[in-house]
Amino acid sequence: MDKIDSEHLDRLATLQEFELEMGRLRRKLETPPAALIALAGKSDEKQTQLEDCRSRVEELKKEYRSNESDTQLNLDHIKKSQAKLSSVKTNKEYQAMLKEIDEIKKKNSSIEDVMLDSLDTIEDLEKQISEHEKDCEELDQQIADKKAVIEKEQEALRLRLADLDGRATDVSNDIDGELLRIYNGIKKKKDGVGIAPVISAVCQGCHMNIPPQMYNELHRRDSLKICLWCDRIIYWKEG
Repeated sequence: MDKIDSEHLDRLATLQEFELEMGRLRRKLETPPAALIALAGKSDEKQTQLEDCRSRVEELKKEYRSNESDTQLNLDHIKKSQAKLSSVKTNKEYQAMLKEIDEIKKKNSSIEDVMLDSLDTIEDLEKQISEHEKDCEELDQQIADKKAVIEKEQEALRLRLADLDGRATDVSNDIDGELLRIYNGIKKKKDGVGIAPVISAVCQGCHMNIPPQMYNELHRRDSLKICLWCDRIIYWKEG
């Protein structure tokens, strides 16, 4: 199409503005907020620390119970050996049994030291667990609060988007159908930008200079012009 009503160009430019703004709003709605991502990352990290501490406590308690069982078996062994001392007939056997009892006592003493260390470690870990649980609760609350704020913001964005969508529909209904078809075809190939203003003889779509004759013709705003460089619809706009 050669001849064109300048008002249709103005409407097309307005439609472009609406559509670009709608695109920005949609991207914002689709992009998870950085603050929420950061909080979620902290929460995951703290939850991992909490689970690690809990797992370590369970391992230590299991080891403690095993050591406790071993010490009890050793004590039973010592009692049996002491009961047999009175029936030992030779000094050599007596001394051997005393040595065996002493070795078992030393072994038990060593196990008990390990058990005491385990209890100390468990106590420290349980303090850490309490701190991690508190941190997790605080982070969960922060995430809930942030989500509430974001939901309000997104609701406002959705309302703005719906308003723009309605206005864009109204504007497009008042644009020449052939011009709209050309615009939509160009827009698909040019990252959503089908029309660009020319200011001071420079196309704002590709920032290239428009030939003088075409620039003069643009001032008349009575014909469809396509940028020689970026193939977008162009129109004159006072700088």
